[in-house]
Amino acid sequence: MKTDTVSDSCWIRPLLPPEIFVAEATIESAHTETGLLAGLFSEEREAIARAVPRRQAEFASGRRLAHQALKQLNGLACAIPVAADRSPLWPAGIIGSITHSESVAAVAVTRVGGAWQALGIDLANIQRFEPDLARVICTPAELIAALPLALVFSAKESLFKCLHPLTKVWMDFSDAEIRLSSDSEFVAVLTKDCGHFANGTVITGRWREHAGTMCTAICLPTSG
Repeated sequence: MKTDTVSDSCWIRPLLPPEIFVAEATIESAHTETGLLAGLFSEEREAIARAVPRRQAEFASGRRLAHQALKQLNGLACAIPVAADRSPLWPAGIIGSITHSESVAAVAVTRVGGAWQALGIDLANIQRFEPDLARVICTPAELIAALPLALVFSAKESLFKCLHPLTKVWMDFSDAEIRLSSDSEFVAVLTKDCGHFANGTVITGRWREHAGTMCTAICLPTSG
């Protein structure tokens, strides 16, 4: 897979601090000469072997980017198996997040014990969000604020990816409310208790639109 350079396409990198390692690329949508699942570890190939080609492409792109990000971080790539809840199983000492839209994928990783205790990133194709989805994605306050559906969806996905490894609690769209604080930042306010994060907890994230894609990211400070 050819990773896009920062000057060509950069989705998540601008939203994250420099000490977090990021890999980003377009998704390969067709089999290559060496095979769609080339470069994956055996555990990864087995996890996706029965999926349709499009899902294999998304999964493989994310895992190959994860290998690249881990090499940047500690010089060693390793398998990222799939947990029972379908989330990535990162190696000991690593926290990370994987995301993809229909056309691009991104991975962010950092070490445990640093400035951040959890990460969540998300990419969403803006064109896929029809107005009818608002009643599923948005709270009444979000509907009144007329926030972009892609932003609300993506911000909540980033929030879930950030909190779930810490809490193991599944969240619905109604369990958090998104509010814009600037043209590059949002806050997610929990509307119910989520593990040790109480109802009303405010968590800050960043967002941007790039090349038809909504990009969101949350870094939860270790002291948070």
